Amino acid sequence: MNIKNTFKKFILLNIGLFFLLFTSVFLESDEVIRFNESLDAIPTSLLIIGLIWIISYFVSLYFLYTFKKNGKKLFSILFVLGVVLNLPLGPSAVDSLMYTLDALSWCSQSAILVFLYFTPVQKYFK
Repeated sequence: MNIKNTFKKFILLNIGLFFLLFTSVFLESDEVIRFNESLDAIPTSLLIIGLIWIISYFVSLYFLYTFKKNGKKLFSILFVLGVVLNLPLGPSAVDSLMYTLDALSWCSQSAILVFLYFTPVQKYFK
């Protein structure tokens, strides 16, 4: 199988998982919703930073899909920034579906990083 096509499929998988994660929020149980409402609200500044991160993330995925060199750097920075941005959010509860989708999302992001730095795909970014 062509490694470029496999790489592109992982990018599409990542986008699909992102949208499934977003829609799974609407399927949470009442217990999870009540627990999350009892916690402190997320500050508005973190919500704005998160929105900017999401937009930048989709831009980076587009750049990766079209093999733009800036996409490789942007995706790597956003991957690390995504980990850092999760730290101040504090505790929250999620259903098993959302937990599984989130784990698969992190796995697909990690696979994209492996493709970018440890496979012949890296030579296509010029």
